[in-house]
Amino acid sequence: MARMKRIAAVVVALAFVSEVHAGITYRFESVTEAASPHVFTGVVKADQGKVRMEVVSGADAQLIFEKGSVVLSSSGSGILTVLNPSKKTYYEMDLGHLLAGAATFMSTPYAKIDVKNPRVSVSKKGSGGSLQGFPTTRSTIDSSFDMVLKMMGETKPPIRLSMTTEVWSTDRLPATAANVIESIRVRTGVESLDKMIDAQTSGVVGFPLKQVTTTRITMNGSTTTGRTRSQVTDIRQSSFAASEFAVPAGFTKVDNPLEAKLNELR
Repeated sequence: MARMKRIAAVVVALAFVSEVHAGITYRFESVTEAASPHVFTGVVKADQGKVRMEVVSGADAQLIFEKGSVVLSSSGSGILTVLNPSKKTYYEMDLGHLLAGAATFMSTPYAKIDVKNPRVSVSKKGSGGSLQGFPTTRSTIDSSFDMVLKMMGETKPPIRLSMTTEVWSTDRLPATAANVIESIRVRTGVESLDKMIDAQTSGVVGFPLKQVTTTRITMNGSTTTGRTRSQVTDIRQSSFAASEFAVPAGFTKVDNPLEAKLNELR
């Protein structure tokens, strides 16, 4: 009888996993404790590599994603589509293009920023226990690099940035279902940094259910520390209409406000 119960439990679990890969919805919250603390929350719908994030709240995040906005993405694409349902407008954000443009500010006739001593290590810590009913693996990512600014021929003291991230991930949910902020692979255009980012992202496999990131910035002998805690809750199986991941009819395309700000600085 006990064996039959275990077999039945496995069958139910496998059925659930196969349906989860078809579509899930969940809530996420990211809490940052720093000089400017803020909370960013949202509801995510994900289905076969397509992701819809509905922004519930977020102080700093409103600089890009306003409260009430909807962000669409798909796996393998660096383009986000941001909807404003109240105004019936939308804009597209090509992260690769924006970051490439931002990288040009690192080298001008008047100032140059060099990235030196990039380091990253990923270590597996074994089982992370159960979160939201899913078994997890705990990993730790340690990374650091130095930024050296040279202005008008004068070299400034280096600024050291170091980060430690603890990740609790599960292989029972598809990694492509992560919210749009987690799922986009960032490219800076700076080779040493991009190699470091690749090592970070490839070091952890699966869907991140929980993350704790501690960031330290050291300059002129003083260190500032910040911490961000992110967690996924309320995971449910769901099925969605294709229209959930498309721009609604009647919406007007507008300019990307972030790119406009970058253009003003050029």
